[in-house]
Amino acid sequence: MNIRSILLADTNLTQKLAYVAGTNKIEYVGYAHPVNADPGKLVWKIKLITYDGDKITDIQWAKTNATATDHMKFTKEWDERTGYTYE
Repeated sequence: MNIRSILLADTNLTQKLAYVAGTNKIEYVGYAHPVNADPGKLVWKIKLITYDGDKITDIQWAKTNATATDHMKFTKEWDERTGYTYE
């Protein structure tokens, strides 16, 4: 798995990226519909990418409740990405 395939998954959406501090490794990827892409609104779905060295080891989606499909809904806030639970 490489970062290019991860980013190309939802190319018709607005994407935001956040990097691991001091590196060029993408840590968070956020997606929103272009019309609603305000980072302070609950209109995002967000994934967390974890690494072992330079190798991607896991990709998890932000969740806000216990429903099985919560991670695929545009109900997260980009500005709060570090406070979510990821599964």
